[in-house]
Amino acid sequence: MYRPRLLATTLLSALLAVLPAAGAGADPIPRNGPGLAAVYPCNTGWIDNPEMGSGYYGRPDPPGPYSWTWTEETHYGHTGPRVIEVQCLLKYLASTEGSLYDPGTVDGQFGTRTRNAVVNAQIRCYWEKEYWDGAVGPITWYCLRQQWSKWG
Repeated sequence: MYRPRLLATTLLSALLAVLPAAGAGADPIPRNGPGLAAVYPCNTGWIDNPEMGSGYYGRPDPPGPYSWTWTEETHYGHTGPRVIEVQCLLKYLASTEGSLYDPGTVDGQFGTRTRNAVVNAQIRCYWEKEYWDGAVGPITWYCLRQQWSKWG
């Protein structure tokens, strides 16, 4: 008579012990070292480049930026140098225009905060709602690289 209760209690205890561990492995941010997210430096400034296009670029140190692109689609869920470039450009914009444009940590992860900052930049650059999609394509790269000089 007590065996079913003992078995049910044992199974429930085992299940409760496993559930938190399953959720702990779902961290979407890759880590460098024990519990630390990668953080990249930004030294954003104007670069005159007749081949790639003159404009603002985010760079760790000269000689070049994280990405030269003016056209490649970069959006939510992407990772890597293009995302770092977007985040550096947004960080620079946030430092001059306000926290609406702050993507959070420059970690190379295009997440919700980066997407929200991109939408705010798109709203500032363009009146048409069709451009407010949170993705960085040719029109938004232009916005991030060129339009700041017209805002001030």
